[in-house]
Amino acid sequence: MKARLYQVLLLIIIFTANIQGFENSIELSDAGLSAASIGSGGIIGGASGSVAVFDNPAKMGNGYEYSGSVFQTTLLNDVNIKNFSVSKVHGKSTVGFGYIGSRESGIAKTKKLEGSEEFAREGFYNSKTERYYVGYQHQTTERLSFGVTL
Repeated sequence: MKARLYQVLLLIIIFTANIQGFENSIELSDAGLSAASIGSGGIIGGASGSVAVFDNPAKMGNGYEYSGSVFQTTLLNDVNIKNFSVSKVHGKSTVGFGYIGSRESGIAKTKKLEGSEEFAREGFYNSKTERYYVGYQHQTTERLSFGVTL
């Protein structure tokens, strides 16, 4: 029984872990996914309509047959963020699609100097991150809905 519990916990950790690459980069959801969420300090749990596909797909159904959002901003004068989302209501269900992309250019590439703890700039490189989302929401009752995003 105890081994089974550990197996389940391990599977949950594996499927929910944030896998980091070799480079550290800005996490888009830390900044926010719209002007409203950036203005509120990255709080995005209350988003409804098509932008909910990014964080809370259970709120995609907002009473409109179609919902859409387009957003672009530059953070810290370096990171360009763009997102696009659209959703459509089908009876008691809503289907949504979303895209988030970020680009940063002019990142300094460094190397460690021999015999020293200091680093020197070796050149520059660019970074680009893209994510695509597909979401589904179903309104089971007037006060209860569920959603899933892939």
